[in-house]
Amino acid sequence: MQNEKETAYTGHRGDGIIFVSDVNEAIKIRTGEKGSAALLPSPE
Repeated sequence: MQNEKETAYTGHRGDGIIFVSDVNEAIKIRTGEKGSAALLPSPE
């Protein structure tokens, strides 16, 4: 997150807010894989 903060920072009002939240589940839409398997590249 430090890189994102440094990249977005201008020092002016309106720099914004970075929201960070937990990921509860991942689902790969094309294959239907869930969990950690959805985060890995699919064999082509």
